Amino acid sequence: MANSYFTDASHAALYAIFRPEYPRAVVQTIVDYLCQKRLPPFLAAADIGCGSGQSTRNLAANFESVYGVDASESQINEANAKEHLPNVHYRVGTSDNLPFEDESLELLTAAQAAHWFDLDKFYAEVNRVLKPNGVLALYGYGLPQASCPQWPESPVNCIVQQFYEEKCFWTRHRLDVKSKYENYRLPFPDWIRNDSMKIECEWSVNEYVSYMSTSSGFRRHLELHPTETDPLDDLRRSLVDALSANGRQESADALSLNVTFDVFLLMGRKPPNWGVP
Repeated sequence: MANSYFTDASHAALYAIFRPEYPRAVVQTIVDYLCQKRLPPFLAAADIGCGSGQSTRNLAANFESVYGVDASESQINEANAKEHLPNVHYRVGTSDNLPFEDESLELLTAAQAAHWFDLDKFYAEVNRVLKPNGVLALYGYGLPQASCPQWPESPVNCIVQQFYEEKCFWTRHRLDVKSKYENYRLPFPDWIRNDSMKIECEWSVNEYVSYMSTSSGFRRHLELHPTETDPLDDLRRSLVDALSANGRQESADALSLNVTFDVFLLMGRKPPNWGVP
């Protein structure tokens, strides 16, 4: 699960600030699915690959204890520096050796993280730590789509998509996200998929550029082209030019764009006696 793009402290701090937040409907959909076969109160859930804890904290209202696990100590430090909730706890750990007892969790989630896992090893651990009728939920968001409501013909989305194609290096892992996990299969029968939700953000140009600075694909591009002039400066300038009315240059903090991400969600339930010979 460890990946060098997310381990240094400066990147962890940016990641904590500029990653988009999932709508509340994501957690509610997962909990509703869990409630079909298990009844509350729910004792324990874990969020694997939790990063700085955005998705972990969202589970706190539904479980007595919630655990965020990440291979990056820097990300865990950022998570602990955020809003403190008494029932949320963070641990350094890996997806192929989860720090939990057998059949101790009602829910396991991985938000924008499963593409970094060795899925066979992770699924073996999922089967070990989930209680009967416990739920595994993998979810994330696809590439952003940008628009300017005041100017529907604005080329901002073309600029955004061109940057992704030219300035982001698509590893196999990130291609899985681009395809919204279309080739993923959960380890339990009758698992389901939900593609009905979206993340909607209104960001300034500078906020969007800061979000792009946290992208693993962009950071990999910089590693491969260390002498290149900072592409983020060009992106910022292009967006400002596209959004400035009547040729009047405005600041990257004053100009805004709407950014939408499609959310994808895969959920499966561990049947009673699953894997027992």
